[in-house]
Amino acid sequence: MNSRDYGIAYAEVLSILEQVPREYYEKVPMELYKLFNENQKRGYFFEYNPKKSLDEQNVSPLAKSIIAILYEDYWDETLNELKICLTK
Repeated sequence: MNSRDYGIAYAEVLSILEQVPREYYEKVPMELYKLFNENQKRGYFFEYNPKKSLDEQNVSPLAKSIIAILYEDYWDETLNELKICLTK
């Protein structure tokens, strides 16, 4: 993967994050939003439609992976509780 691939993925992730409920949006650290924003591919336009699947919208595999990591690290409460228990 090259920087262009990451730039496209970051632009797609930002578009997706704009559509998630506020409670989820706020759980993602601002440092990540800054990283995505500063490194997104300028001039690449992606508009996420929450009524369609990621596959239907041809979201890049890298963007899907980033969303999965965000889900695991910040949104999945059950998984986060398990991680806390396992580290004690």
